[in-house]
Amino acid sequence: ERGHRLRRGSRESEALGHVLRPEGVYEEALRHMLSDPSSQLHHQLFSELFPADAGPVAFHEFSSLVSNAGAPSQPIHPDSKFTPLCPLYTIFVALQDIDEDMGPTHFLPGTHNSETHVQHQNKTTKNDLLRRCNYRQGTMKKGDCAVMDSRCLHSGWENTKGSRTLMYFTLRNPAHSLLLEDFPPLGSKLNGLDFDLGDYQAVKVMSRNVKNNSN
Repeated sequence: ERGHRLRRGSRESEALGHVLRPEGVYEEALRHMLSDPSSQLHHQLFSELFPADAGPVAFHEFSSLVSNAGAPSQPIHPDSKFTPLCPLYTIFVALQDIDEDMGPTHFLPGTHNSETHVQHQNKTTKNDLLRRCNYRQGTMKKGDCAVMDSRCLHSGWENTKGSRTLMYFTLRNPAHSLLLEDFPPLGSKLNGLDFDLGDYQAVKVMSRNVKNNSN
């Protein structure tokens, strides 16, 4: 699962296709995306995912995923076990154009249900399940984002072309739970990023007030 750090050369790193997670992703980039008046993430997408009365929407992870040329495909997997409500939403942001030869993530829509998870965990039904699934290739243009339910089966595909980088952040769904122990283990997150979405909305309002007061 995404909740564990990958060590280069470890069994988990081998299994997940040598996906590297370098340090150096800055909180300012996240603040720009969520606080800038031109960003539609906060106003359109998140308002649909998280009702205003749901509770604080906390950040669970924030890092980047880098796939280099020659990286093999990952095993098809979910990031969390099945639960009645989605526990985590992951937002992938393309930092460059990503075409079909650069190992884009493939999503298997409709696989976030209990029956699919049972079949995927069973060796006798797994292959037949994967043959019947629909696959959506996550090719993206620079600046595009994709949002994924953590229960959804997915995989980073084989990279035959060159390095590609995705920034990502993962949000805890307060409708699932407000208790940290009810979520997958914490993974990569910028030190000190103990904020929720409401903090970024407050930054936007504060910035607007400062601008107005300066006129």
